[in-house]
Amino acid sequence: MVKFSGASIASFNEKTYLMLELPDYTNKQKAIKFCGEILNKMYVAAFKVYREKRSLEANNYAWCLIGKLAEVLMMNPEDIYRRHVREVGKFQQYLMRNDAYTEFSEGWEEGHIGRFAKVIGESREKEGFVWVAVYFGSSDFDTREMSVFIDNLIQECKQQDIEYLPPNEIERMLTAWERNEPKR
Repeated sequence: MVKFSGASIASFNEKTYLMLELPDYTNKQKAIKFCGEILNKMYVAAFKVYREKRSLEANNYAWCLIGKLAEVLMMNPEDIYRRHVREVGKFQQYLMRNDAYTEFSEGWEEGHIGRFAKVIGESREKEGFVWVAVYFGSSDFDTREMSVFIDNLIQECKQQDIEYLPPNEIERMLTAWERNEPKR
């Protein structure tokens, strides 16, 4: 992976080139190494916005609350987490072949506790197809969604007489989270 901070297009000898502005020596060295190893093959590049590692403080606090709820309710913490992820409601619906659902859901959920897929109904228009709700985990949440997620956990903690942080501390954590969010 090479980080870049700018890009431009140049044409030379009837060919078009993408030029990347590299921010530092380390990225320059990576690019030089790649260029030196290029074979006479076709390559593909995928671009995404660089994201600094966000503060895990809000996420850690959420898991602290989940752990306390799991103890009191004698439940699996992952079940509590998924229930609250579902309540935030960040999902998309897809129509897919019924026989493709299992492989798709395994791929979507792999390595992510909060991500899951759930069949929500059969298609009335296409035989052998189902509607699937694809839920995103807290690592995919923006600041507002994370705020709702933590607030839902706090509401359940209140119901169970479980101690939680005062609102000003929660606001401080979410503000730190927002500063580290990618700009959209």
